Amino acid sequence: MIVLDNALPPQLFNYIKTQIFDYKFPWYYCDTSNQISTESIYGNSFSHLILEHNKVNSLIAADCRAALYTLTDKIGLTVDYITRIRVGLLEPKPEGLYVNVPHIDEEFEHFVGLLYLNDSDGETILYNEKYDRQSGLTESEYYDIILDRKVTVKEKSECKENRFICFDGFTYHSSTCPTNVNRRIAVNFNFIVKKEKQNATSS
Repeated sequence: MIVLDNALPPQLFNYIKTQIFDYKFPWYYCDTSNQISTESIYGNSFSHLILEHNKVNSLIAADCRAALYTLTDKIGLTVDYITRIRVGLLEPKPEGLYVNVPHIDEEFEHFVGLLYLNDSDGETILYNEKYDRQSGLTESEYYDIILDRKVTVKEKSECKENRFICFDGFTYHSSTCPTNVNRRIAVNFNFIVKKEKQNATSS
């Protein structure tokens, strides 16, 4: 996992955050945090799809695309194709610290980038286990059958304003619901990189 603090220039970061935190910004309810599993009544979230496979779905798509190019330039990756950009909002849960179900975002080779828009204790957890696309199983089936729902923590990232993390998309990971703020908001980037640059963060 690569971690960048103060990742975006202040003006660009504050502009994106202001748009997303505005009371008129549209949010859509999801039964889950990752759009796959329904493990608990506490696993719900809100999301806003910005872009998916070149189809623009939000007025802030251009700004978020520019943000991704800025961030990947800093870590030596060249974006070849953006598969999805979405914003996720997690609310505090009455259970206290609630870790969402381990998952991956896409079942093909890609990278994940997360840009945190506010400070919270809703950390991101990365596990040692990775999805094997040669298994013929979906990622949720692989988690249920091959991994038997058992994963081991590799590393964690604190949810810190203007922090960007990036990691191999086959890595199972979880978000955590906050307990010390009223919402945890992060921009989630899924993207494919040009092959000559990929080895820079493949470990």
